[in-house]
Amino acid sequence: MDTSVEAALTRVQGLLRKGHTESEQTVVWLAPPGRKDERALGLSRQEDDALSDLEWSLNQDPRFDHLKGKPHDVAVGFLFECDDYPTRDNAPAFLAAHAKSLETAVCYIPVEYLSVPNETTVYGVRLLPPTDASVPKPSGRYTLQPPVGSVAAIDVAGTDYGRMADRGRLTVEQALRRLRIALREHRGINDLQLRFRLGDAYSFGDGRSGWKASPETSYALGLDPDLVALAAAQPMAALSAEPRSKLDHQVDLAIRWIERAMFTGEPLVSLLYLFFALEALLGDKSAKLKGHDLALRQMMLSHVVDGGFTNPNETFFLYDAVRSAAVHGERAPDVDQDTVSSFAWLVRRTLNQYVTYARQKEFQRRSRLLKDLDEHADRAFCLDWLKANGGPAWDVYLEEAGAIGDAS
Repeated sequence: MDTSVEAALTRVQGLLRKGHTESEQTVVWLAPPGRKDERALGLSRQEDDALSDLEWSLNQDPRFDHLKGKPHDVAVGFLFECDDYPTRDNAPAFLAAHAKSLETAVCYIPVEYLSVPNETTVYGVRLLPPTDASVPKPSGRYTLQPPVGSVAAIDVAGTDYGRMADRGRLTVEQALRRLRIALREHRGINDLQLRFRLGDAYSFGDGRSGWKASPETSYALGLDPDLVALAAAQPMAALSAEPRSKLDHQVDLAIRWIERAMFTGEPLVSLLYLFFALEALLGDKSAKLKGHDLALRQMMLSHVVDGGFTNPNETFFLYDAVRSAAVHGERAPDVDQDTVSSFAWLVRRTLNQYVTYARQKEFQRRSRLLKDLDEHADRAFCLDWLKANGGPAWDVYLEEAGAIGDAS
């Protein structure tokens, strides 16, 4: 499938011309900022998918770097233009208004804890000594002081220096990743010597520099009485320093995984750690459809403790599409920090509900808590909700659970 912006524009325009029936309409988009009218436009699922593809293509194409956080609004704007002028080819005007010619430049990114005696090329990336004449002079956050030992120089192209630097950083990170693994074959080198990393700042020379905080960046926090009171009010405040039961051991394991998720700067790794935490609480090695069981138990726990729940599909689809792919050695879909933050909140809530329910029921083993959830009188209510709202992904599971009977 052609993933270019041009192809995405053509697909959106073609689908809108084709139209859809009232029964096919599934979503409604409001007019984007900047338009005088405030009307809404209903779309079919296929049309909405095409709009998402256009937004994705805009984010991937360097000609549109300068749009930064606006690809969504621009894509929706094109949608309304197509609706306003259904017989006109709106793609050329869109490209003329938003696509810019590419600028090429060399991006210089300091590398900490890795030094080179002179210009060295590794996996297509040039590494220069900080004293090399071609390396831009320090300015702002861009510094060449220790622990900087070298500077990566990478050719980039685009229409926004920040986005260009991001792409350059990805290229250099991949080269350093491969270098770490390759150098570990040297018997005189240990893992602690392979923790070299990119600095936060970059420079294009001529004073054009910038920075982006590392995902592992830490910020100071002052612990005041209000925060102490908040911590004391959480269910985990009742936990002992040393786990006293098998269930407490599972809770402690989940807490450790959640903490690891907080400390890593890689969204995918953070998401996997959060799933490990959730499975420490609600997982069952014998289950055939583990993602379904995990999501249903999370739903049940929330229902019996708080009387409500979020849509379990958030957990199920992340488990099915991301967690399973990564754990089984397949390429997992990209996940952004917003997705991870939302799921992290959900897992923390589950942890608190788990501790609360275990204390209420005086459970000492995870197996007893899971059995209680699986045999709870309200399980039928949750299965009925999934039958009505869960979607096709739940059909096989619900049929095996007896929630979907013979239509005859």
